[in-house]
Amino acid sequence: MKRWIVLSPLAIPACVAFSWSSWSSLFSRRDFAPADQYVVQAPVETYKPALRVAVVGAGAAGSSAALWIHKAAERLEKDIVVDVFERSDYIGGRSTVVYPYNDTSNDRVELGASIYVEANKNMVRAAKEYKLEVSDFHDGDETVGIWDGSQMLVTTGAKNFFGKIWENIRLLWRYGYRSPVTTNALVKQTVEAFLSIYNKHTSWDSVEDLSARLNLTDLTAQDGATYLASQGVGETFAFEVVECATRVNYAQDLNVIHGLGAMVSMAANGAKGITKGNFHVFEHFLKDSQAKVHLNTHVTKLQPKPDGGWVLLATGAAPPTPTPADETHDEKKEEDAQANIVPPELIIIETYDVVILAAPFDTLDIQLPTNLAPVTPAPYVNLHVTLLSTKSPTAKHEYFGLGERDTVPTMVLTTAQGIRAGGKAPEFNSLSYHGRIKEGVDEWVVKIFSEERIEDEWLAGVFDHVGWVHRKVWDSYPKLPPTTRYNPMKLSDGLYYVNGFETFISTMETETVASRGVVDLMLKEMLGDGICPSGVSSPPPEGEEFVWGWDC
Repeated sequence: MKRWIVLSPLAIPACVAFSWSSWSSLFSRRDFAPADQYVVQAPVETYKPALRVAVVGAGAAGSSAALWIHKAAERLEKDIVVDVFERSDYIGGRSTVVYPYNDTSNDRVELGASIYVEANKNMVRAAKEYKLEVSDFHDGDETVGIWDGSQMLVTTGAKNFFGKIWENIRLLWRYGYRSPVTTNALVKQTVEAFLSIYNKHTSWDSVEDLSARLNLTDLTAQDGATYLASQGVGETFAFEVVECATRVNYAQDLNVIHGLGAMVSMAANGAKGITKGNFHVFEHFLKDSQAKVHLNTHVTKLQPKPDGGWVLLATGAAPPTPTPADETHDEKKEEDAQANIVPPELIIIETYDVVILAAPFDTLDIQLPTNLAPVTPAPYVNLHVTLLSTKSPTAKHEYFGLGERDTVPTMVLTTAQGIRAGGKAPEFNSLSYHGRIKEGVDEWVVKIFSEERIEDEWLAGVFDHVGWVHRKVWDSYPKLPPTTRYNPMKLSDGLYYVNGFETFISTMETETVASRGVVDLMLKEMLGDGICPSGVSSPPPEGEEFVWGWDC
């Protein structure tokens, strides 16, 4: 049991005096104002748990790490205490929602991670376990166009029978038969390899080890364009259709992103999302884990203890002031999933047996020892997301050089082929209509991904009407150049890193997979057994598919 103790320079309780002396030698005086201004959490324990774990980050990686630890603790019948520290004021990381006009009576709109797919077994299972309402994303009346910055190369989504026949003939004439069929087979092969993570390749010591076992190293060693060409996929199909997918999913061109990233971009079968926001999955992970969650809390320093373990220093902060990059910051959170939130204090000093870093290393801003395993910087894509509402059912046909009677696509994807030919670059990566702001209202939500800020003047030139506008700049996903080397899962004794997996592949789902691998490795090293201990059987609920970690 822990207590909160107010420290004064005139009266330090004897029971913590020795500990304070030790701590003060580890942290320089510049970290502190006068001591009576702070509340310090001292490790006054009436029992000793099997492990005390700090998780830094409450996105998909951090929240799932807490869940995997909790499941293992129950199976191992051991008491493991987990504290989760999150610098922002909400759970979910790059998965968060906003409301048109900041009106919660309107439908939620995903600002970040929008979908998961049927092959994402952890997300699928979580939605069922927590009885979350799921929305399936079907094509419906959607029309899709491929734009190269100067002309609309392809449109699909004909409404009538003969229109669909003519459309298929045009697509077959443009791309041939072999390229689409071959690409589909390659994507299926990649997905099948990935699925073995849930039942066969359940533990690994490094991302390189996992990549080799899944036979995916050849894909990550070369760019997507080179890989597809080596498999007989035609250049037109590769640089138009597949590149559209890599640009909308990772904001990276086909000849830049590695082959695995290209294949994952095309694996969109069974796309879906949590109706009230994907962040609900991660809130439920933390609620289920029984971890203590410290929001608005920045871990600023980690110092190894001489006898093993870590001393952690964190500072609390007021909720952030909105900036032009995050102009309304109006995430609505449901109280029923916020069970374990601890109000932020000004300073926390704690000791842990294990610390798990579950956020991109370059963004942590933590003072760390210099003798850790080396971590190579992993640059992230700086992505501008522009959400708007409009009473225009499509963008203006004039912008795309279309005639009044031509169909303007409701989803416009882009290719860099025009740039390669010396033409104009597309001003956005994707532009897509996402349904009405609420049922029965003829006003639609549009989401635009771009490399630069989309100004109001541009919006006025593309849409006849613009209502609400919300902008956000994300470090959305890592750049995925060809590689066969990844950052380590273990940085030092008792210090682990989840996000080295992201340059292998980066999705909501793979963050939960990466954290599972790190937690399993940590438990085996610290307690001698992993998430699924030897001799323990934990079958799935009746009628559900076996998913390792959830089941054993």
